[in-house]
Amino acid sequence: YELHLFLGDAYSGTKMYREALDEYTAARLANPATAEPLVAAARAHLSLGDARSALADITAAERVEPNADEALLVRGTIREQQQEMTQALDDYAAAIAANPSNSQARARLAGLALGMGQYEKAREQFELLLRLNYRPSRMHFGLGQVAQGQGDAARAATEYRVALRLEPTFADARTALHQLGVQ
Repeated sequence: YELHLFLGDAYSGTKMYREALDEYTAARLANPATAEPLVAAARAHLSLGDARSALADITAAERVEPNADEALLVRGTIREQQQEMTQALDDYAAAIAANPSNSQARARLAGLALGMGQYEKAREQFELLLRLNYRPSRMHFGLGQVAQGQGDAARAATEYRVALRLEPTFADARTALHQLGVQ
């Protein structure tokens, strides 16, 4: 089971998604009691642009392991691709409820909430991710975007500067500072 799963991940890492799907199928046959190969297959299908198959994989995964955080995370990603943003937010929140340490679900929720103008929801996740030491420069950048979206240019500039101090080559933070008219 694990060998097929690892091979599938290796193929996915090299963008050989068809081969990855074959390995995930073999892993699922070797261990039908886990949703992991189905979730991995859904990700591979998404990479191939096949949202319909990805959704079928996630539906099957949820039958095996209801409320699995990784399945909810991928369901949210599918919904984002289908422009179902409110439902995607709900899926990310459910993934976090199922596993509060799922940093990827928190980051997806933060980014989507930011894009939807739900600044307090985004801020909450960025700050929590910072406390978890998850990609600190990127989380400060997100907090800068929140502050900028709320019209607080001084706070935004402070956050962008922190992001640059942590990651001096962070071009988006430098551009954001430039757009604010500060250095």
